[in-house]
Amino acid sequence: MKIFVVHSDLPCDVSGAIRWMEDVPRKLTDQGIKEVRIKTAYCCVPDKKVIAELEGPDKETVRRALLAVGMPVTDVMEAIKVGASQAGI
Repeated sequence: MKIFVVHSDLPCDVSGAIRWMEDVPRKLTDQGIKEVRIKTAYCCVPDKKVIAELEGPDKETVRRALLAVGMPVTDVMEAIKVGASQAGI
């Protein structure tokens, strides 16, 4: 599976965004979506933005899956995970 980073502007306060994001795996399951999996998410305070890392086969499948569960998607970007040692950190 490929890794994708998703940027989303959620129309709710930060605590609402956290609760909503914690529920995304269940929502994906309820919709029968098996090819997309959320790995982690960050709620960016005070900007009310969410950055999430997901696995999926391609950008469009990830976008469609998130839209199917009601998550507004600003951008989906294919990414390569770089560990701290790989980045020279």
